[in-house]
Amino acid sequence: MLHAVHASSQFNTVVVSSRDTDVLVLLVSHFTRVQCEHLWMLSGTTNKRRYIPIDAVFNNLPRDSATTLLPFHALTGCDTTSYFANHTKMSSWKVFKEHHQLLINLGIGELTEETIRSSEKFVCRLYDVHKTDSVDAARHILFAKSGKPETMSPTSDALRFHLMRVHYQAMVWRNAHCAKPELPAPVDMGWEHSNSGLKPILMSLSPIPESCLEMISCGCQKQCSTRRCKCRKSGLRCTAMCACRQQNDETPCMNMD
Repeated sequence: MLHAVHASSQFNTVVVSSRDTDVLVLLVSHFTRVQCEHLWMLSGTTNKRRYIPIDAVFNNLPRDSATTLLPFHALTGCDTTSYFANHTKMSSWKVFKEHHQLLINLGIGELTEETIRSSEKFVCRLYDVHKTDSVDAARHILFAKSGKPETMSPTSDALRFHLMRVHYQAMVWRNAHCAKPELPAPVDMGWEHSNSGLKPILMSLSPIPESCLEMISCGCQKQCSTRRCKCRKSGLRCTAMCACRQQNDETPCMNMD
């Protein structure tokens, strides 16, 4: 929720009251459309209010990055899109300052293969992989470094669905000044209908090649009943290669066929 709490024609100043980060990003991105000299956002609580000068934030953005701020915010996680595990807004911002032009077409018109490839390149830089522009190749590099699934980038299949939702959300935000923007159907942009409404489509392919399934094993000493078990976390059943299968019958594995 937001509302203008003060507008003075004498000083050409507008104050918008909101505690939503999305509103802050929208105000900064659309600052040049707002016909006033000074635009402020009033945030915080009743006991601790904070006035944010939108014009100052806008003027301190990296050069020519204002038009890519909205797709960046959607790409790295907002109310309608997920975020990349272990990648905060702060760490992602460092990549944005250098590579924001890669997101220039997200949220504009049709989502083309060129826009997907450019955004995929940005995600590779997000994971600090500069040798390739493919997230699938980046997964190999990251797995070779640590061997931990949580450090790996998403697959190209999962990223495509994420980018579809990002593109849609960025399109909504980019057209916030339009009374009746023309938007594609959400079910064509990475969501599907469910009993509770729209839900995101996470992927259409397995995240792990069939040839690699038997390479994963856990070292659990107990029942493998939680996601601390490497196999369970990867959505796999424990096999004869796992330490849990070597235990006695007093602590049987709970994650096997």
